[in-house]
Amino acid sequence: MSETLYSNTIARRDDVRLSIVTPFHKNDPSMLLEILAKQSGNENIEVIIVDDGSSLADLTKIVANQVDRFPVPACLITLHKNVGRSGARNRLIKEAKAPYLLFLDSDMAPDSDHFLHDWLHLIDHTMPTIAYGGFTTKQVPQAPELALARALAEGSDCQNARERTARGGLAVATSNLFRLGLGGCGLGLARCKSGLCYCPRGDTRDTYGA
Repeated sequence: MSETLYSNTIARRDDVRLSIVTPFHKNDPSMLLEILAKQSGNENIEVIIVDDGSSLADLTKIVANQVDRFPVPACLITLHKNVGRSGARNRLIKEAKAPYLLFLDSDMAPDSDHFLHDWLHLIDHTMPTIAYGGFTTKQVPQAPELALARALAEGSDCQNARERTARGGLAVATSNLFRLGLGGCGLGLARCKSGLCYCPRGDTRDTYGA
């Protein structure tokens, strides 16, 4: 796989707690990256971004500038050819050092100022096998042309954590946390707290696969 790796000047740690990983293709992830940079602080995390063959020099420069702004280790992997969603995610997994990976959609933005804190708290206090966070319309403009899409989303994708658990694979998840080296959990074992659904440590099955 032909690629170019760009990193900021902050050294990566072997004991990193969480790898935040995001693939993108031709869309600008700057809004997400700006929010993550502000919330990173002194947390023991790393940020890894994969450009899945966008072949857009201006976009590469924009994202590289965002990487430089992180107060934690961050890198941009630019793939020279498009390998698809699964290929880009596999590359992210290969690069990550932490035992936990948090996959984020590049075109989404956290609603909360304590978004990262909530995920780290979940890791520290429950050690889940997997967890996922949902979707809201809080940041969608109140425009007439968006009214139908908003109504449809609020009646399905914006369901609370317990309702999304009941829907299983049909539920939209904009953030996904995985603990490397373990299988998934059965849908009936998932527990919910705040806006997150998770499978507690030890409640593992092969329902989702590793």
